Amino acid sequence: MSDNALSKPGLSRRDVLSTAAAATGALVVGFWMPQRAASQIANPEGATWATEPDVREINAWVVVAPDDTVTIRIAQTELGQGVWTSNAMMVCEELQCDWSKVSPQYASANRDGREMAPEWTLQVMGKGATDPLGGGEPEFGQRSRTGSEGIPNSLYRRMRTNAAASVKDGRYYLQLAGAEARERLLLAAAKSWGVAVEELSSAKSVITHRPTGRTITYGQVAPLAAQIPHANPERIRIKPPSEWTLMGTEQRNLDVPLKVTGKTIYGIDVRLPGMKWAAVKTCPVPRARFQWWRRRHRRELVPGQDGTR
Repeated sequence: MSDNALSKPGLSRRDVLSTAAAATGALVVGFWMPQRAASQIANPEGATWATEPDVREINAWVVVAPDDTVTIRIAQTELGQGVWTSNAMMVCEELQCDWSKVSPQYASANRDGREMAPEWTLQVMGKGATDPLGGGEPEFGQRSRTGSEGIPNSLYRRMRTNAAASVKDGRYYLQLAGAEARERLLLAAAKSWGVAVEELSSAKSVITHRPTGRTITYGQVAPLAAQIPHANPERIRIKPPSEWTLMGTEQRNLDVPLKVTGKTIYGIDVRLPGMKWAAVKTCPVPRARFQWWRRRHRRELVPGQDGTR
């Protein structure tokens, strides 16, 4: 193709490539990707690491912004098994927030090491949990709570990724984290309106006063909810599987947009102040490493001889 074609007004690089491909018999297929919900696409820098929120959190897992965006903190690493989405779904199921407004964020490992788990998350026996109030009974092993296979008592309970166990080990207390946050939002709404909390219900980030039909959003009551601890969190009931509306449904993985656009931040991307870099230098001489090893150890390998084999 001539330079004149490239300089033709209104002709883009895409046009040039498509025309060239057509001329050689190639098949060019165009496609359009629908825009995702803005809150489910992380900020332009792709920063999904733990950060201090602009508003107070409801609990260690949940932050609700004034615009109803819900940040859910994930304690496992996304290695392709889907925890970025599945863990968020477990919290969201009980929180009953608008799934399209959920934005995952990695939990802070430093904070996990400093803080102990809330008492209401400790009713977890061994490898996961059985809800004492009838919230479902997944099959778990007989592992102890602590140790390499157990669930520690640090803030986020299980801040590791192994054995494909993020769902089966974490489902109970992740649902409980969502339920505790939901109940505190309901308590805040009840206090704001001066009504009994039993008269309230919630769905898709909206709280409704059933007798009057009044509504208020999570974002509106979140500041108050962040200040109101739940008096009896051990009595909070999580849903049995028969009541699930989000868990068990097919949802798009929330990490895909960042990965396909190259914005995902991996461990190798981390930059720390004063960070030093090191690399293994390749020796320019073929088999030099082997020869160096032989020269160094030949007297030990063949004592009293000249080192040849």
